[in-house]
Amino acid sequence: MSNSHLYQSQKEVVCPNLVQLTPVPVTEGNLSRAQRTLSNSLVKFNFECIGTNLTDDEVSISVSLKEFGRLIANIEDQRDMMLDRAYDQIILPLENFRKEHIGGVKEGKKKFEKQTAKFCLSQERYLGLSTKKQDTVLK
Repeated sequence: MSNSHLYQSQKEVVCPNLVQLTPVPVTEGNLSRAQRTLSNSLVKFNFECIGTNLTDDEVSISVSLKEFGRLIANIEDQRDMMLDRAYDQIILPLENFRKEHIGGVKEGKKKFEKQTAKFCLSQERYLGLSTKKQDTVLK
């Protein structure tokens, strides 16, 4: 397999994955904010007492909602830690690989094509041919 085919196959694998992963932190941030808002609402929830005291059921529900809110907050904390690690261990290395290796090959290809064109032009000058003359000579 030639370098350009290898470059192309790696590019076809890496670039679409990066494109798909790019909006994940933004989407996750929106979800996390919504979940944290829900969590805060549940933790701060209080029944309005009609009489003098809350019933046992109301106290039980209130305690359950507060605990549920704390669990949601804990889940969001763990999700943040997981996504931070995923970004550091997956997305950054993929971006660096794309920039360093695939980008390097792309730059090398451009440089090679530029040098090849320059070499061909100097050969044409040396041989005294122009591009138009060469086309008519070959026909």
